[in-house]
Amino acid sequence: MKKCLVTVGTSSFDSLLKELDSLRIDSLDIYFQTGTSKYKPKNYQHSPFIDNFNDSLREYDLIISHAGAGSVYHMLECNYNIIVVPNTDRVDLHQLELAKFVESNNLALTCHDISEIKTKIEVALTHPKFDKYTKEEFFKFSEIINFLK
Repeated sequence: MKKCLVTVGTSSFDSLLKELDSLRIDSLDIYFQTGTSKYKPKNYQHSPFIDNFNDSLREYDLIISHAGAGSVYHMLECNYNIIVVPNTDRVDLHQLELAKFVESNNLALTCHDISEIKTKIEVALTHPKFDKYTKEEFFKFSEIINFLK
């Protein structure tokens, strides 16, 4: 059985948690990291936060993540199998931009419509081919330091 982590970071994403909690995928053991969400899964194990989060990611075959920049970029750098879901429940819609970037650069699967998450999971479990993300180092650091002197 494959292991799947659903993570919403430190915020809440009730609509994603509810949709995934309603799913039954026999080949998948799902664990929820719920952050500050009001909704608590009824059918799967969950916790608000996970100790040693970055280390624990290695345990999972698939990660379904909100489109928070810190979470997504870390997972891309580590080459994890992820589905990025922008949290449109938020007032600001910056997660949409990151999801579009991930999608347009073929870095991971994205799911813009939560009702399609089961199909996205099925695709992700067949190991589609994605381009490898390479972190670009911030090249202006020394220039800024010299300017500040």
